[in-house]
Amino acid sequence: MIVPDQNPISYQFIIERWSDGLKVLGAGNGAGFLASAASFQYFAANKPTLLFSIKIAAAFFLAGIILFAFAFAILTFLPAAIERFLRSSNKKYKAFGEMMNALAKANKDERHAYVMGLLLSIVSFICFLGGCLQAVRIVSQF
Repeated sequence: MIVPDQNPISYQFIIERWSDGLKVLGAGNGAGFLASAASFQYFAANKPTLLFSIKIAAAFFLAGIILFAFAFAILTFLPAAIERFLRSSNKKYKAFGEMMNALAKANKDERHAYVMGLLLSIVSFICFLGGCLQAVRIVSQF
């Protein structure tokens, strides 16, 4: 087996951390969505005025789940694209950012997908924060 002389550990480390973070984010959004759904039964009888606020929190978490799924799908294909690029490249890259910039320039058709994966991850995190803030608001009204 021929290993490329590109120090693959650095980008693999970053991809693994991004993947781990996305998994936690997906689990958090999923748990928030399930908690929102479960709270409907309790608050429907005791505090029906909070139902709309719960629906907003559930919408944030659901949006976060959907965005997570797309970001994770993109992240699944990224390591294969990096490997393919590193094997075809003659240059040795010193930093992850330098390598990703070169990859984006070489693969103009795919570069939008990589940027979209990063943006979807960030927006999914923002949805998680929005759902959590809405949940705190609901609990403070209780």
